[in-house]
Amino acid sequence: MEEADMTPGRPQQLPYVSPPDKKMSQEKSGSNIVVEWMSAIKEIAENGYALPSANVHSKDEKFQRIIGMCNAVIMVLKEN
Repeated sequence: MEEADMTPGRPQQLPYVSPPDKKMSQEKSGSNIVVEWMSAIKEIAENGYALPSANVHSKDEKFQRIIGMCNAVIMVLKEN
């Protein structure tokens, strides 16, 4: 994996994290999906942000996973 340019003032492109499999999601009710995804988001936030502040890149990756999961929840809720 390439090392990101950490020059101040230059935003870096973080990897996209896809939502859970849509077919699997359709087999569950909307409320169960929300509970499952929010639990996963909470776990990532707790585990990711417990890292030392020196590990900023890892925190950014965890944050991108949280954003991806939130977007997936919003998409599913809009479909229902």
